[in-house]
Amino acid sequence: MKSLAVSAAMGLIAVSAASAQVIEDFEHNNVGLYSTITGTFAGMQTTPAAAHDGGFGAQWTTGSDPVWYVREDVATAPGNEYYAYLRFDGGASGRFYLGMGASLAGGCVSVVAGTNTSNLILQDNRPGFGFNALATVSMSYSPDTWYRIAMEWAANGDVRGKVYDESGANLLADTGFVAAGLGAGGLAMRAFTTTAAASLSVDTITKAGGAPTCQPDLTTGAIAGQPGYGTPNGVLNNDDFFYYLAQFAAGNVAVADLTTGAIAGQPGYGVPNGIINNDDFFYYLAIFAAGC
Repeated sequence: MKSLAVSAAMGLIAVSAASAQVIEDFEHNNVGLYSTITGTFAGMQTTPAAAHDGGFGAQWTTGSDPVWYVREDVATAPGNEYYAYLRFDGGASGRFYLGMGASLAGGCVSVVAGTNTSNLILQDNRPGFGFNALATVSMSYSPDTWYRIAMEWAANGDVRGKVYDESGANLLADTGFVAAGLGAGGLAMRAFTTTAAASLSVDTITKAGGAPTCQPDLTTGAIAGQPGYGTPNGVLNNDDFFYYLAQFAAGNVAVADLTTGAIAGQPGYGVPNGIINNDDFFYYLAIFAAGC
């Protein structure tokens, strides 16, 4: 099976410090800024031991029925991509939920790193912070290793969950875009570990503005090796079509796997399934013809 690890040159965004805006870095060292809802275990603390950079990060330990932590004053909105540094300490154990568009009254949509199930999940946690899986892909996490977990959030409310390596240059897992109808809100997090010796660290949540909002826009040019090849440019034209055709023929799952089925409105439409076949080709034709 081909690896999902691809470089930013293949049209997948690696965020740099210069282009990112930090929305939460935990340097306030004040968990009291968060409201909690549902659950009984309030396991989050700020500590230097959880810092990726700066003086403090957020850390969770083992516990059942963990609460959600919500900051409605930290704005999140469509048309952006959000990232957080994530590390599973002392063993790959538990789960971390990074929620966007959050409100205490309505819930959120989250991207979930699940070491206990070896996958990456997009969840609809609306209403009332329930748990409804929108998309799931396999992902294995190594202990004591920093990752970047990300949610790409299109202007139309569609969302996409991703995991990168620490540098942000290599994509390790990608759910693809899923229709979620997610509107602006705040920031939410939930986490737990499943073994007493393990903890989970999160730090430096950033926003990269201008996340791609046109799904079929895949490239600037159609000539491999030329500048802009595999980099979206906000313009949809025949170059994008021929780029997709090349990736489809090459078996590039990270780009060409777009859907489970080709019938709009049916379960799995627009949800990648790890397989490239004619359904993916006709799905791309449909979104290309629809334009942006």
